[in-house]
Amino acid sequence: MPSSTLITQVFLALLPSLQHGRSRPVIVRRSPLPIAGLSKNDPRVFTATLDRKTGIDFGCDLTLSWAYVLALDPDGSAAREGSVLKGDQLVAVAGASVLGAPIGQVMEALAALEGAEVDLMFFRGPRTLLRELTGANTLEKTTVRITVEEPGKAARELVVPYGANLRDELVSRSSISHHA
Repeated sequence: MPSSTLITQVFLALLPSLQHGRSRPVIVRRSPLPIAGLSKNDPRVFTATLDRKTGIDFGCDLTLSWAYVLALDPDGSAAREGSVLKGDQLVAVAGASVLGAPIGQVMEALAALEGAEVDLMFFRGPRTLLRELTGANTLEKTTVRITVEEPGKAARELVVPYGANLRDELVSRSSISHHA
């Protein structure tokens, strides 16, 4: 099983709505953070105008927020255009901030766009710096508790920092096995 499939399964297992018997996940809504603190003159901030089939696989942190580029399909418009790289943080969709927005809300914003092209604003740098520049670090720092359930093993609880990358945390704690 490819590691991306395993990560997707772990991600889906974390969705509370699925754990409580709902057939569809609940999309959490909250107002994205303003882009204030980021300057379009900052060389780390850029906008890519891409075909609708961007080929971008977005990831998010443990709070299911803070979308970033997890992977690029080599046949997608982002890879062909060349400015978007794995790890870039998604800042805005068609000029509207998606900073700190739940991943479901970001995906809905992308799906709702009309036209043949999409304008996506990115920040090239670590999420920690993006949070600092946008004032997100002034929010209360919290931790997230995750219950890892694997067939044939006892459930384990992990406590990880708010904003951490789920895959990195699981791998660093040897919670998932590596598959080629």
